Amino acid sequence: MQSASLMILRPLAIQGFGDRELDLRVDEHRNPFAELRRILNAVRSGEILSEANRLLTAKDLKGALERAKAATDKSPTNDNAWVTIANIHLQLGQRAEALAALGRAVELNPANKKQLLRNRAFESLYEDKDFLRIVASE
Repeated sequence: MQSASLMILRPLAIQGFGDRELDLRVDEHRNPFAELRRILNAVRSGEILSEANRLLTAKDLKGALERAKAATDKSPTNDNAWVTIANIHLQLGQRAEALAALGRAVELNPANKKQLLRNRAFESLYEDKDFLRIVASE
């Protein structure tokens, strides 16, 4: 056993086209079903994060935080979810929680160091010593 796939279809949209909702495949993996589960969880986490961002845009911070946390529950390594959580905490005035979430995002994906320095959502932290410590290059 070295490969697995998952295809989820929805009712036909336009004369037989557009019926694939999700099509995932894992090849050449020691444990393909576990890897397929991990990938599916990452996809679902991204979908939940999209819901969180819609709520954030609608200024439903409590709902957005709940959905963003659900995204990390589904895929704990989704660094984008941690950035979103940090943004929500910052908007709620919870600086320490925001910085902790940013630290986790950078730990999961060091490329966030540069990205956070350009992310306007964190502009209020650009001069913050703790923020600068998180995004400092090594």
